[in-house]
Amino acid sequence: MAFRKASLHAAFLLAAAWTMDVSAHGNDGIAPSVGAPPATLRADPFYAKYLDAGGIPVIASAKVPDRALAIARDIIAEMLAHRPDLAAQLAADGFRVAVTASASR
Repeated sequence: MAFRKASLHAAFLLAAAWTMDVSAHGNDGIAPSVGAPPATLRADPFYAKYLDAGGIPVIASAKVPDRALAIARDIIAEMLAHRPDLAAQLAADGFRVAVTASASR
């Protein structure tokens, strides 16, 4: 139950962030190292992109801009900056964040 509640909270926060213009988000000058999800995640083939958020996987379809994954990573890092215990527990429980493009729905 706690996993589902945490998933819903993260999905809501990321959905709210996704409504903003990705191009308007500040560019920190560092290109995100977006790659394919590692085999250990056993993610559905729909998810073609992956970025690590301090042990929490951020996954997305090929339609999602790389910058959107970076924004999700930054949101996760900000949310958990003062709760490394919670970040570690979420990672240990297999928590992951999926970012979808509006065309993916």
